[in-house]
Amino acid sequence: MSDPEYKVLDAVEQYPTASQRQLAQMAEISLGQVNYVLKSLVAKGLLKINNFSRAANKAKYAYILTPQGIEEKSKLTANFVKRKLKEYQKIKDKITVNLQNLDLDDNTRMLFIGPFEMHTLLLDAMKPLPLQNVKVHSFPELPGIPQKQLDEADIILLFSEAYFKQTLNNEQRPKVRYLW
Repeated sequence: MSDPEYKVLDAVEQYPTASQRQLAQMAEISLGQVNYVLKSLVAKGLLKINNFSRAANKAKYAYILTPQGIEEKSKLTANFVKRKLKEYQKIKDKITVNLQNLDLDDNTRMLFIGPFEMHTLLLDAMKPLPLQNVKVHSFPELPGIPQKQLDEADIILLFSEAYFKQTLNNEQRPKVRYLW
């Protein structure tokens, strides 16, 4: 099953009476693609289309996931979660290796600059290392960080070079390391 098919199944499950235009917006695909995908899902037996015969608007439809459609969507969701967990573990392992190469000790004061999601990953990657007392302060970007935080940090850990947007003073520059 393709990504657009999954997106349409998900949108239909949430809003069975949505129009094709609304499904296209929810699935973030074109109206023509929604029409094509709906026909494909019906042909595969994953979706049924009922029209409201008693309604004033005869063009109004309800899309219903069949038991097979629910099962297929569940499998796809489980596979997606497994893939993301493997991806998370791979990134975490790489960060752990990068941290091991930083020559940290248990009293290191680290200032991390990067996206919040990476802060959480950083803390998770630190767990197997003997760094229980390391202090980590996080900021989404360099501008706006209090000077005191920059001065007191033993290491300024940037998510990537893209986060190095501001020139640090000469005392701070040797402290900079990259996580990624």
